[in-house]
Amino acid sequence: MTDSMPAEDPQLEAKWRSWELELVISGALIVALFQVPGLLDSLLAKMLAHLSREVFVIPWMAIYMAQLVLYPIIFTFFLHFLLRGFWVGLIGLSSAFKGGIDWQRIEVQPLERSFFQSIGIGIPSLTARVDRICSSLFSILFSIIIIFFSIGLLLFLVALPISLLISFVFPDLHVANLFTVVFFVALAGVLLPRSLALWLCRGMKKDPGWASQHPATLQRGYRLYGFTHYALLGFLLSPIMLTFLSSFRKRVINVVQTVIMTGVVAVILLNLFFMRGDIGLNSFVYFPEPALETGMDPMHYDSLRPPNAYFQKPTIQSDMIRDPFVRLFIPFRPRVDNPRVAEICPDVVGFRADGIVLAFEDSVGDEASRRAALDCLAGFYAIELNGRAIQPEFLFTSHAPSNVKGILTYVPVESLPSGQHLLKITKVALPSKAEEEEAIEGEDSRRVSYIPFWK
Repeated sequence: MTDSMPAEDPQLEAKWRSWELELVISGALIVALFQVPGLLDSLLAKMLAHLSREVFVIPWMAIYMAQLVLYPIIFTFFLHFLLRGFWVGLIGLSSAFKGGIDWQRIEVQPLERSFFQSIGIGIPSLTARVDRICSSLFSILFSIIIIFFSIGLLLFLVALPISLLISFVFPDLHVANLFTVVFFVALAGVLLPRSLALWLCRGMKKDPGWASQHPATLQRGYRLYGFTHYALLGFLLSPIMLTFLSSFRKRVINVVQTVIMTGVVAVILLNLFFMRGDIGLNSFVYFPEPALETGMDPMHYDSLRPPNAYFQKPTIQSDMIRDPFVRLFIPFRPRVDNPRVAEICPDVVGFRADGIVLAFEDSVGDEASRRAALDCLAGFYAIELNGRAIQPEFLFTSHAPSNVKGILTYVPVESLPSGQHLLKITKVALPSKAEEEEAIEGEDSRRVSYIPFWK
């Protein structure tokens, strides 16, 4: 008994001829798509430097939704690349050994022979199964992407404009809270018509002739159900899902979707935790991190920090100072410094609203208001040089080339002797709300920044 390849099929031959193109496309897209998560993380970091906590949630959610779609696409292309390569190998094996498995020449136990033959083991059956998986992968993937995409449309075409409009009319309301409330109201508004349609037409379940007896109610049910169907992109999702439902058990489909969606969210969360340093592998048992006054953090130095890198820490031009002044820049962090100013300096007037601002509403205030804001920000920090308190004059500025906004001062060091020196920046005690915002910042909640330099 032999296991041979099936009869030639023009459609199958065309599919076999396309494998090279499929592998090239999958390989190219894998390489290209692997660059995108880093770009999104970089974009998110740049936004973090310019937005308050209330406003930041909107671009954060947009990028998070993009990553929810992106990671499954990368995984699917990678899996497709491997499986299609495996499929090509099976085709090559079938071409080299056209007779397939010759059971007469194999010395196996009778039980093994009977078992293998009962399950139809062979290259053609394995080739067909792998090809079926490859053909189904993208349908499964895009069914999940369509779900995320429909939620994204609801978020950014409905919830976002409405919440921004409300916050523009009522500036005291937080955009993030509005955004969340409006989204869930909109989601309920989209799902409710479907539930109402099923309730109106519940008689169809018991009486096959109900539809002909209640045509007006049926049409109302169609319209209500159709609203949810089209609003959630059911015209794209339903053909895929109904095909799978008719081919597989519903429990299997639900398990596969749950595993995939849970896996995607888990990968993104793990990536976030790794980036924040909450999870990692570390064997530096006797190496303090951070080293504080006994170490130096490269993020404190423009010359050591990667170009255009996002930073939230005080910084100077270099670890080796050849200039007569140390250029000290302290970033302004809207997520922390906005509540600081509001509580420590309640008399300081803001120059614009938090969030969407029209050009004609922007204001630079008068010199007194600008000076009051600058003095308030400068008062957040106590600065010491080699243990001696100093009170330098600050100016508002934007750090080049990162465009991070903050305050800048120049500390004279020309009279210092050659050798190591230490610049110490201590944050003043904060009131309750600002303390809470500081805690959210994680590692940047440390009170003291130590910046050693050499002259």
